[in-house]
Amino acid sequence: MPDEFMRWGRYAAAFIVLFELLINLSITSGRDISREAYFRHIGSYWKLAEEAAAINPVNQGHFTRLDVAEQNIRNVSCLAGYADASYFSSTINEGVTDFYKEFGMKASRVHYMADGMTPFTAMIMGVDYILADDFRNNQTDYDVAFYKGEEDGDYLYERLFMLPFGYAVPYKDYDFDMETENMCDPVVRQNRISVKLGGDEVFHEISDEYIHEEEGRAEIYVPEDGHYYAWTDADVDEVSEYTELHEAEDEPYGRFEDMKYNSVMDLGRLDKGDTVTFLSDEESEEDYLDIALYRIDPVSMQSLEDRLGEETLTLTEFEDDHIEGIIDISEKKELLLTMPCSDGWEIIMDGNQRIEPESFYGLFMMLPLPEGLHHISLSYHIPFFTTGVITTLISLFIFIALTICGHHRKAITK
Repeated sequence: MPDEFMRWGRYAAAFIVLFELLINLSITSGRDISREAYFRHIGSYWKLAEEAAAINPVNQGHFTRLDVAEQNIRNVSCLAGYADASYFSSTINEGVTDFYKEFGMKASRVHYMADGMTPFTAMIMGVDYILADDFRNNQTDYDVAFYKGEEDGDYLYERLFMLPFGYAVPYKDYDFDMETENMCDPVVRQNRISVKLGGDEVFHEISDEYIHEEEGRAEIYVPEDGHYYAWTDADVDEVSEYTELHEAEDEPYGRFEDMKYNSVMDLGRLDKGDTVTFLSDEESEEDYLDIALYRIDPVSMQSLEDRLGEETLTLTEFEDDHIEGIIDISEKKELLLTMPCSDGWEIIMDGNQRIEPESFYGLFMMLPLPEGLHHISLSYHIPFFTTGVITTLISLFIFIALTICGHHRKAITK
């Protein structure tokens, strides 16, 4: 009898595990994509990326970073062969995901994406071009980017505000002040960083008097022409944006999915007097969205771009493991390089002086430089490569020695 109970117990456990796996699969992995849709943009994005590299006014043609407005697959840049601001991997740099979260872009333990990127974050990250599969896209209005070309139904836009791979910033401590930073949303944080970089606030917060909240619904009255962004940390999965015209057609002006990642919502170009409605997904319709609304200030953005673009790195060589450039600094500053600050990089200034890098908010590499004209060289060496080779050789030697000893012992016993 006990054996009978044990057998049925194993059947029950196996059934529970199988049931849980099926439920998990249906919730997390039920989405699919056709082969045609998977490869739909690869060729056109590659050609548009080549065009962007050819016309890029910064980085001397050595490097161009792009962003896809609405990605249908992750890592499309790896397939198409261009530098992107999105990536999917189980071994990504933790500093990247933390930076993205703090600045209102989608990120998790296994991916980070440019969804939620604003003109400010794009500019300081060196993302100069946008790829889009729609001629009219919320992220490609004329006041933040403009049309540069198209290929097979896909479009290339150049961002209005651009900075190169390396540029000088004031010599300061660039790190999150957690006592105050935890109290603000990502757009407010971007305003604070802009001021710290020597500019003015680049976003104007819209008064609550223009926002009317109900359960699962928010309505805003647009007080001034401009490009708008919104933020909510409500527990919702999807938010749809309707203008008066689009609500009548039952077609959203903007749709923001996977809001569990708390990304900034790009509302697009809105005109004074417009009424815009936000609707959350049905499962969370009882939650208040608690919308924070912002309008970007193009004048402040242009002023900041001009200031940060005064002293930039002129690239002379750019490879995956070796970068060189020249920069002329008017006073002691930090050279910000839009690449993760990670182990393995050897940095030499003026041919003989080694530099220890600092980090810009836990992500980008910064190099403290004195006044004057400087040649900067970066070379990458795999961390602990020599130690790893020596350890491998020692282990191999021990294995061979033990194998030989084992054979001798067997021979003696015989």
